[in-house]
Amino acid sequence: MLSNKFKEAVMARDITRVRLMMKNSLTMDVTFRQFQEMLDYAASIPGLIEPHDGTKFEGKTSWNEDYASDIKVDLIDNFSSERIAHVKEVQRFVYADKLAVEENFAVPGVQSVPSSSTRQSVYRDTNYQRMSSNSQTSRKNDSRTMITLITTIGVAAASILFGVLRNATIVKFAGATVIATCVIGGITYYLVKK
Repeated sequence: MLSNKFKEAVMARDITRVRLMMKNSLTMDVTFRQFQEMLDYAASIPGLIEPHDGTKFEGKTSWNEDYASDIKVDLIDNFSSERIAHVKEVQRFVYADKLAVEENFAVPGVQSVPSSSTRQSVYRDTNYQRMSSNSQTSRKNDSRTMITLITTIGVAAASILFGVLRNATIVKFAGATVIATCVIGGITYYLVKK
């Protein structure tokens, strides 16, 4: 989804700002989907895509995260179709593992597809993180429930104590009911969670 700031930059025909926002999208989304959506939206700006300046690109032996970062910066100075295609190819090569996870292991156009064992390892790590996250969320919910239960019992006990000290008969009856409810609720909670 395109941001309102990007749409405003396109409407203002602010080429530098549009190019910067598009370049930044490549850092956040290595799949190139957001970049392509932005390019399609901004295509009406005259001069957005410029002729290639003739720069020769480095071969795959030099492709790493630093190189990928450098060529994205170079994109600002020469926003050419050739440079965009090169950035896309480098990103697909350098971030192949990340792309495999994001695209469910179907990475069309990747020269160096991660091995089956790499994909399985990434998949296991992703599932482990998801299960670990669910486990942590469950523990947080259990803690919150216990805190709520303890707070409720504390408030009920304070109310009963106040009522007993004031010698209020209705409070004694209500207090006994609250205590019984809390005890039964606590025992039930403990047995269900165990």
